[in-house]
Amino acid sequence: MIFICLGLLMLYGFVWLIRLAWFRPLNIEHFFERMLYAQAEMDPEAFVYLPSSQLDNFSRFRVELTERSRARYLKAAQQATDQLETLNGYNFAQLSAANQRATQVIRHQLELQIQAADFADYHHLIQSFSAESDPIFFLTLVHPVHSKEQAKSYVSKIKKLKLSYRQIIQGLTACEAVALFPPKILIEQQLIRLGQYVALPPAKHPLYTTFADKVVRIPRMEITQYDQLEYLRSIEASIQQDVYPAFEEMITYLEQLLRKAREEEGIWALSRGQAFYKHLILKHNISPYKPEEIHQQGLEIVNQTQRQIQELLMSNDLQETDWQQVLTELSPQDEPSNRDSLKADYLKKYAAELSDAAQKVEGLFGTQISRHISLWEMPIASPSIESFYIPPPLEAKGNARLYLNFSGQRLPLFSGLKSDVYRHLIPGRHLLSQLCLQQDSVPLMVKLLPKEAFMAGWELYAQQLAYEYSFHGEMKAHLAYLQNQLLQAALLVIDSGIHHKRWSKEQAEEYLQLQAILSPKEAEIWTLRVIADAGKFSAPILSFQEIIKLREKAQQYFGQNFYITDFHLWLVKQLGIPFFLIRENAEGYLK
Repeated sequence: MIFICLGLLMLYGFVWLIRLAWFRPLNIEHFFERMLYAQAEMDPEAFVYLPSSQLDNFSRFRVELTERSRARYLKAAQQATDQLETLNGYNFAQLSAANQRATQVIRHQLELQIQAADFADYHHLIQSFSAESDPIFFLTLVHPVHSKEQAKSYVSKIKKLKLSYRQIIQGLTACEAVALFPPKILIEQQLIRLGQYVALPPAKHPLYTTFADKVVRIPRMEITQYDQLEYLRSIEASIQQDVYPAFEEMITYLEQLLRKAREEEGIWALSRGQAFYKHLILKHNISPYKPEEIHQQGLEIVNQTQRQIQELLMSNDLQETDWQQVLTELSPQDEPSNRDSLKADYLKKYAAELSDAAQKVEGLFGTQISRHISLWEMPIASPSIESFYIPPPLEAKGNARLYLNFSGQRLPLFSGLKSDVYRHLIPGRHLLSQLCLQQDSVPLMVKLLPKEAFMAGWELYAQQLAYEYSFHGEMKAHLAYLQNQLLQAALLVIDSGIHHKRWSKEQAEEYLQLQAILSPKEAEIWTLRVIADAGKFSAPILSFQEIIKLREKAQQYFGQNFYITDFHLWLVKQLGIPFFLIRENAEGYLK
């Protein structure tokens, strides 16, 4: 009898596993778990922070780079189509509130993946020249090296970089076949960057130096000094034997592609370019805005922010002061003397302000805020990335990381430091990531999905909170916040200007110099970013506006019973949901 019962239990377990793997699971949470592994297989880099316990049976994910061929968009769309069909098979009304929100997030992500298949060549074209899509960016900044296992994974991935760059070349060749060419300026910038890489000795390349910085932090109980040296020797050899030949191959291809490149910077110049730009706006904003509408909205916010700056100066008895001159003095320094000591002082002050911000902000969110954050200098000498935040690992190894860009001759001023802490870390991106990961009822799949649109708006909202609750403490810090808001609004204008209204690079740079009061050098850097990442810079200011509207609606409804902590806790639960659905969900919150 016992053997019969054991046999039945084993049969039930076998059927359950088969159903989990091949059919629609009875429980939607099991479906979310199955999706997690499917997405991790499709895009290993996006799920690199999965806990080891989640990947015991999927260890190969740890040694793979995300495929960079144009075919990936088609594969992802087919997988998303199947997953969406399964997801829609569940009765939404019968799901728990947490699973309803998870379903909204996942459905939107799947629909975007399906739509992306219609623009597979277009996506490959722009991703090939985006700094944040470069596998070097992933390895040097994002890839964790908190354990011996992760160190081995890093070494293994470097050996596969040659394949990644060949996939990029193959995809660009397919784009050529359908008359899709990148703008000349982006090819020229890429050639400069690759040329700088191959000029470095392997032991000076960021792939080597960043690993060397990280591997020494692994506890000695887990990794020996001999292992560390062996990994570094292997990386140095791989850079020389695999990576540099891949760079040379890429350089040769780009030099011939340069002769065919288009002069126009905006994607409007591509066939179906306008339709693609609308798709990118939806992708980056999780809401279907129209290009002309967001352009006008950007112009209005630029004018409004300029008035706010003038009013701030007047309130501080500086009505005779030229606001444009004030912002010029707040801009990053070019070629500062005593550069290294200034940089060291800046990082020290940044860490002190971080601790102070955590103390001030905790009451607004009803939680103890993690201060385990490491500040790093950006290892890639490129002005195309302002800063980059890495959330803490899901396992108890390692801190969150914030990379600050001191590349070239740029060095930010101390006057904007406090405002930057609020924007990037607390109550900005770091706090939002912490609050998201703390939600026990949210499936791990949802926690790990990208939420850049919401994050970008939250950064501006974090600075706004600091101003409203007088955390800035000084006029210059408040001015730095308004300066950033002005810049984000101006970037929205030139994003839609370049890619929808056919602005030239020179027009965009002139607008930034006149309206956002940037130096010619800074205006060029930001314009190149906008050219490379079409639609991305529409997200921060539009998402910020959505958050403010939601809060104003809640304040109006609750009146004196409005509590900012309750609003924040509700808002964090909406992470990743399209804003038009968040507005619908707000009706339930208000009731």
